[in-house]
Amino acid sequence: MKSVNARNKDLWTGILMMAIALLFTGMAWDYPMGTALRLGPGAFPMILSGLLFLLGLAIALIAVRADLKGTIKIGSVEDWSWRGLLLIVLPPLLFGLVIREVGLIVSLFAVTLLCTYASRDARLRSSLILAAILMLFCVAVFVYGLGLPIPLWGRWLGGH
Repeated sequence: MKSVNARNKDLWTGILMMAIALLFTGMAWDYPMGTALRLGPGAFPMILSGLLFLLGLAIALIAVRADLKGTIKIGSVEDWSWRGLLLIVLPPLLFGLVIREVGLIVSLFAVTLLCTYASRDARLRSSLILAAILMLFCVAVFVYGLGLPIPLWGRWLGGH
């Protein structure tokens, strides 16, 4: 059985996920949704936001249900792993800021490497392997498989 502290973290995680989903729903609200056969630019963010909201809701409800016999004590902000939070939230923002300058290969490799260190159990060798595999997979799927016009190497590295 989970401790009260673990249930509190689950509750806060669910609430945070729902808040992020609502934020992205608001950002994608004005984009056209398209049709079921020809999705518009707003469809994918709305679908993902809806799934994220439902997942957050499920996590929060499970945490609340697990604590129905007692009172729910919402943990304090000091209990959060700020290192983990920053290393999960900031690297994707960094990715968006530098992908044109350094390209998909370097930006994705760096972001994956940074995100692995959100865990205190991360090791350099396994993090490098994960970053390399994810980078190769994304290049194969998005650039070669789907033909998206994402530069492999950015302006700073001699790309276009």
